[in-house]
Amino acid sequence: MTVNFCVRRIVICAAFLFSFCAFCEKPVIPKYLRPVIGHNKPSFNNLDCIYVINLKERPEKLARMHRVMSKHGLAYTKFEAINGWELSDLQQAELQGEHSLSLHGGHIGCMLSHLSVLLDAYNKDFDLIWILEDDIEILKPLEIIKNCLAHLSKIDPDWDVFYTDTDSRHPILGHLISYDVAPERPGQKLKPASFYRHRSVVSRHIMKIHSRFGLYSYFVSKRGIKKMIDYFLNKTIWVPIDMEIHYIPGIREYSTRQDIVTHWTLTPFSDTQNPT
Repeated sequence: MTVNFCVRRIVICAAFLFSFCAFCEKPVIPKYLRPVIGHNKPSFNNLDCIYVINLKERPEKLARMHRVMSKHGLAYTKFEAINGWELSDLQQAELQGEHSLSLHGGHIGCMLSHLSVLLDAYNKDFDLIWILEDDIEILKPLEIIKNCLAHLSKIDPDWDVFYTDTDSRHPILGHLISYDVAPERPGQKLKPASFYRHRSVVSRHIMKIHSRFGLYSYFVSKRGIKKMIDYFLNKTIWVPIDMEIHYIPGIREYSTRQDIVTHWTLTPFSDTQNPT
């Protein structure tokens, strides 16, 4: 048996072992997700569920949200958010994989929390959900949102995501934070940056978008729920979810042209940016 033959056999066996391990390797993210406990059916616009994401360390935020929701007659389901700051360095490294951008615990917990409620909606076969973070405010009549959703379903029956504000705002100055394109994953081919920066008006209250910051308040259709679950649950964490959501193949995103339900900029702290 020649040396070259032995080397070839070793290489072939190693390649087979690597392929087998890759095939057998289970996705990382699902094991870190948390189930949603309970379900309150809302009466708003034929919604299956309104999820409110709240850390147990922030009861004052939940109390404020309860007042806001009660004022508008909105029945909601509370989801106890995942505190990414409590994850060990080893767990954070596992979630981010070998091509880590070293996101901090706040961004990791935010992604896991949003994916947890999306998976709950997916498993329950929901048709339409509304996801809210616990620091929002309602600025205009919710009837505008009802009309927007009805109109959107006519002009694009295959829409996936609908945001109820135009973009993120600076917590102190109040002005819009400029949005830009996040770095692509290794091996991922994105569209030109100009595509993601482009926004087009489709009606008086609606615009089609391809990029933004913030997941404070957004509606997701059944198609959108499936697209997000299929995309994120088989990957490691790369960039914050509100930046990578726009890279989901074929995602169809829209938003209002005015802030209706948006980020409450008077909140004294950000749970994404600051350890709890």
